[in-house]
Amino acid sequence: MRKESKLQKYIINRRVAEKHSREEWLDVQRQHNVKFPSDYIEFVDSYGIGAIDNFLWILSPWTDNDNLNFFINMKKSMWAYQYLHEESPEDYPFELYPAADGLLPFGLTDNGDELYWQNTDDNPNLWKLIIYESRSTVYYEYNLSFTDFLVGLFVGDISCEILPEEWPEYKRVIFIPCLDAAGEEKQKLTTLLKRELNMNIEKNEEILKNTCKLRNEYEVELFEKAIEEICSTQRAEYVLNLCSGFDDDTEDEEVMFGLVHAVEELGGDDGLYWTAMGLERMWRNKEWCKILLYRILNSDADRIKYPEVINRLPWRERDRNISLLADILHEDKEVFADKIDEVLKDCSVVYQINKYPNGEIMVIYDRNGAVWNGKLDTIYESDNGLDDGESGYEEYHACLFKVIDVIKPGKNSIKVNDWVEISRLNPPEQIFDSKGLQIWGQSREDRQC
Repeated sequence: MRKESKLQKYIINRRVAEKHSREEWLDVQRQHNVKFPSDYIEFVDSYGIGAIDNFLWILSPWTDNDNLNFFINMKKSMWAYQYLHEESPEDYPFELYPAADGLLPFGLTDNGDELYWQNTDDNPNLWKLIIYESRSTVYYEYNLSFTDFLVGLFVGDISCEILPEEWPEYKRVIFIPCLDAAGEEKQKLTTLLKRELNMNIEKNEEILKNTCKLRNEYEVELFEKAIEEICSTQRAEYVLNLCSGFDDDTEDEEVMFGLVHAVEELGGDDGLYWTAMGLERMWRNKEWCKILLYRILNSDADRIKYPEVINRLPWRERDRNISLLADILHEDKEVFADKIDEVLKDCSVVYQINKYPNGEIMVIYDRNGAVWNGKLDTIYESDNGLDDGESGYEEYHACLFKVIDVIKPGKNSIKVNDWVEISRLNPPEQIFDSKGLQIWGQSREDRQC
């Protein structure tokens, strides 16, 4: 594999300059009595002049920009280093190119850190890489090519304390070309590059949607490749795009579980939030929604974090999450009651009604009986399902209630702290929440809040 191809997996580019011929490269090296590693030549030809992720600038012999011209910067940096070497050889121990083991500068960061090759071999492809911290004697040595060093940073195999801890933030970054144009033009190009990234994500999302049945090897191959492409960005928000690929009717559940793992791995610290948001996109494929929630409920660490996640969600997405939790509780109360209770008890607002085909209805309230509009609404059942009472009233067949902090003594009232079934055959006369608002009664009038 050519090293250029290796970098193309991690750095998205839109070249704005012409490539230079092999003869031009040989001529400029002879003219300045310098050798270039082949991966550096391929990088400049592939990406042009500019910065990786708008932070790491690679010098080029083909620009009139004094700040980025290789030979102008070479003279400046080598003059400064030679002075420091003579003043403090223990802190600046290296000779300069073309001396054996001498340094040759080729890049710099926004923070002023400098990247050098070390002339350790007649073959420049075998040179070491050295990074000096800005205004410091601290440096790090790497027995790697420039390309292998970058790939190591992107995949996390290499660390460098000189570089910011959060850089690179993602495994896939954008190369920002340096244009001899106004800042407005550069901003337009940056916007265009980001738009290209989003278009690529949307393309792979469509592939997931169109191949999620996984009916043959070709669909499996496309499906897994699309997952890989989306995950290569290492951006948690693209969990939403992954969630579009779930299908309850898939013919290959093993491959579909690979998508589950991809969702969990891509998210990072924000993964739970984006997974919770993604359930809205998965709503028609509830079995996979519930599988994601099963894994959250069965993880002690995730279960602790999930109430905060639910509290951050927009109302629609919060409604979906609570509804799915109610479904899980309805299906397996014995296994999940305590775990769901642990999640819901710390939610700032929890209110959900689920109606099931057998006529059973589950109602979940928060500690204060609050709902979206800040007060407890009266709930009635109509022929069309559940509404606010405008379509008439029928008595519930059965309900599952999590009655929390119900402390209102009275005839046949209940005071429990567990999931209980309330049937119409033996309904309590009243149920009150902790604020004294009545949430259950024998008559329509009693149900007024």
